[in-house]
Amino acid sequence: MDRLENTIRPYAWGSTTALPWLLGTEPTGEPQAELWMGAHPSAPSRVLRDAEPRPLSEVIAADPERELGPRVLNAFGPRLPFLLKVLAAAAPLSLQVHPDRERAREGFEDEERRGLPRDAPDRNYPDSGHKPELVCALTEFEGLCGFRPAAEAAELLAALNVDGLTPYVDILRATPERGALREVLTAVLTADRAEIAVTVAEAAAAAERLAGPAADGEREAEDARAVDDVDEVRDVRDGPEARHLPDAPDETPRTTADTAFVPPDPVDPRRPDAPEAWPGAPGAFRTAPAPGEITPAPAGPPDAVPFGASPPLAAPPTGEADPHSGEATPRTAPTAPHARAYAAYADIARHHPGDPGVIAAMLLNHVRLQPGEALYLGAGVPHAYLRGLGVEIMASSDNVLRCGLTPKHVDVAELLRVVRFDPAPPRVRRPEATPDGEERYDTPAEEFRLSRLVLAPGAAPRELRAPTPQILLCTAGSPRVTGADGAELTLGRGQSVYVRPDEPLAVSGGGTLFRATVAV
Repeated sequence: MDRLENTIRPYAWGSTTALPWLLGTEPTGEPQAELWMGAHPSAPSRVLRDAEPRPLSEVIAADPERELGPRVLNAFGPRLPFLLKVLAAAAPLSLQVHPDRERAREGFEDEERRGLPRDAPDRNYPDSGHKPELVCALTEFEGLCGFRPAAEAAELLAALNVDGLTPYVDILRATPERGALREVLTAVLTADRAEIAVTVAEAAAAAERLAGPAADGEREAEDARAVDDVDEVRDVRDGPEARHLPDAPDETPRTTADTAFVPPDPVDPRRPDAPEAWPGAPGAFRTAPAPGEITPAPAGPPDAVPFGASPPLAAPPTGEADPHSGEATPRTAPTAPHARAYAAYADIARHHPGDPGVIAAMLLNHVRLQPGEALYLGAGVPHAYLRGLGVEIMASSDNVLRCGLTPKHVDVAELLRVVRFDPAPPRVRRPEATPDGEERYDTPAEEFRLSRLVLAPGAAPRELRAPTPQILLCTAGSPRVTGADGAELTLGRGQSVYVRPDEPLAVSGGGTLFRATVAV
């Protein structure tokens, strides 16, 4: 096993406090958006080999059979097929969609034949892979996922009472559903930019009004708490140095104060790193779950306690299976009507004034995850993460088609070939306990599998041997990882290790580990 030294990507939408809080480092005042763990060529983790740090990508290339094992090598070639991240969003990411495997291969081959440089700003397919992904919330996590039913989207837009939206409302009400969503998205993204900017501004102002005083109060409370973020982080704990990558590209402009993350009060006994935070421990602090709040099995993990105050979600309704995101019970954002969604759209417009993606976003479901809940994003599903701290795992591909909320290239024609215009409620995934107590997030993806281990202090060590490579990430406590030779590593929050296939391994001590491996 190898302790990983990881890179932080400072995209402009990142939080200035969330990753420093997790890692126990001093905030720099600059956004820190993503902590990358894996062998992605643009920012591979580093491991200590031959007494010097080496990129994990080079280590794998030098001996792929030893580092990946025959299963992964035969299925995916000489590369680690997944990338693990901690994502810390304080502002909306771009509205985007990922291609399926066939379209990714066709698009890549076409752009290669045309001689388009792989780093060209108008390139859609820098590689031939698809990019399914799963995000699991560590704090309350907010995003957009999949299309609303056309009638519901029409209702939401009509309530804004904006003349420029009337044609879209009429289409959504009169046309068959999939055709209506396609026609409206096409019209929005191809509209005259000056004209659509006026409509966006009017729609944003109306959304702000319809969000109501409750949403305003929530934002004001976040602003007030954010004033103390840096001082609180200094008091939480000491931790490892985080590697900062100063020249990583900005994904979105940053125009408002960072209010997405509020660390827990240092004296709050519910803090995930407090020994008494684990349910079942002597003197443990326990509260009844709010309506609709996840209660993971077998016992709530340290990071299941929300880090900041937030309204509870309504109890999840039942519904038909979502063809592109799994089998768990769906949950839509609470509405009064649509108050939280309107607040989210107004916030998006503040970050991206005049962007037609603001109207496109209004066609999508708004969802808020509680800690421990997850979303799976398959091919063709439009989505955007808005704010929160989460663990994300994905196939190691860079193929992204953007729909808006970005200054980057938007290829409308290619986008329409990839997007699935199948309305469905966002489906929230909850971990399923395996017989040995590991909590697994099942997905159809072959490139990755994510699970969570909640380790009670004093419990017997647990073996984690696997025929595929693994990355273990600590998000709470200080668990110990012991190899077959007796070598032991203690992990702090935000620290991780790489484990070769079939390497005997045991974990013990109190804490929470996320385990990333390959599903083949």
